[in-house]
Amino acid sequence: MVRGLALIVSVCLCAGVVAVCHAYPSSNLPFGAKPSDRRVACWVVRDFGTDEQFGRLVSAIRQSQYEDRQRYDELWSATIGSDNNRENEVLEILLADQRVVQGNKRYSDIARGELARIKARGVRN
Repeated sequence: MVRGLALIVSVCLCAGVVAVCHAYPSSNLPFGAKPSDRRVACWVVRDFGTDEQFGRLVSAIRQSQYEDRQRYDELWSATIGSDNNRENEVLEILLADQRVVQGNKRYSDIARGELARIKARGVRN
């Protein structure tokens, strides 16, 4: 019962947080929202959002890839690292991104590391 209630609350929240998740640039989050609010919003959309809502999140990641790197980093990093297969769409974006993130690590390296984690998890199950 508690899990069902949590799902209902999450789905209801999803409609309200989709805009925080992807409609605003990093420097202009609404109503005093913080980047951590965007992270939570991305989790909710990834795990409980409709396909259309998740598609909007993926579109926002693609749009911000070269326009707003901080927002791009906030969105993709909040979407991967889960047990949700939806993250594969985001990993495809990262795999194609050969830009350096930090030191000599590229976005594509992060994606390959995450894919290895997913594969290892599948082997154990």
